[in-house]
Amino acid sequence: MNSEQEKVWIEKSKKGDLRAYGMLVQQYQDMVFNLCLRLLNNQHDAEDLSQEILIKLFKVIHKYEAKAPFAVWIYRVAYNEGLNKIRSIKRKGHTVSIEENDNHDWIQTKNVLESMTLKEQKNKILAVINALKKDDRFIVMAYYYDDVPLKEIASIMSLSESNVKIKLHRLRKLLATKLNHKILNDIVQ
Repeated sequence: MNSEQEKVWIEKSKKGDLRAYGMLVQQYQDMVFNLCLRLLNNQHDAEDLSQEILIKLFKVIHKYEAKAPFAVWIYRVAYNEGLNKIRSIKRKGHTVSIEENDNHDWIQTKNVLESMTLKEQKNKILAVINALKKDDRFIVMAYYYDDVPLKEIASIMSLSESNVKIKLHRLRKLLATKLNHKILNDIVQ
């Protein structure tokens, strides 16, 4: 869908046109689902939340003012709804465990990773990313998996671009340490 066509669908959606909104849903439903899955780490909850978000977006699309790209606006709404869902889950008593931060050598991790298959590498890396705090996980996944520019991540999270850069730098170091720890634990077991 090109940007001009998208603008037409947005304007029609603002007037209540369900067919036009359906075209926007087709374009963005996977992005919304993937974000929800990364935030919640549960496919069923992510599917439910995605549906709730897509319904909410239709109800609030009239508030979209094109100050930012439409995808960024959707990402921001979905991210905020995801955070609300996490808070709700925590109130119900569910918790997410986060591994301890041990200081190991990244070179050793890199060597072990090189001996693994691509699928094994991906699974190990995703397991470590999924153990991060929700905001940190969002930054890593948005930047490295969804190719969201730093400026847009900063806008979505209400942070400065330099703050996002600093967080990414720290997260790379933390991920290397945690990945090394996870790989070494798996080798020992």
